[in-house]
Amino acid sequence: MKTIIGKFCCMAALVALALLFAGVSDSKAGVPMETMKGVVGEVFSTLQSYPVTGPPDNMTKRRQKIREIIDTHFDSVEMSQRALGKYWKEISEEQRKEFTQLFY
Repeated sequence: MKTIIGKFCCMAALVALALLFAGVSDSKAGVPMETMKGVVGEVFSTLQSYPVTGPPDNMTKRRQKIREIIDTHFDSVEMSQRALGKYWKEISEEQRKEFTQLFY
């Protein structure tokens, strides 16, 4: 269970970093970096607050809190659109919704 959560957190952090730094000039690199440091800090704080070895409901609380953090700082539709690139325009609205849900 720990490795799945660890892989998820690493993948989410990598995707978020890649999207934040894509096309960012050197003069504006400080703002996204500070934002990411804050988000990563919140996630790590949540992971420490609800350890896997704690009560059984910790996993549910942990996931809920991390989703709240992600929802506050990231636009899943925008990230999905950027991930698909030119193919976003080629798929139907229903396919976009499904992709966005799966990507999230």
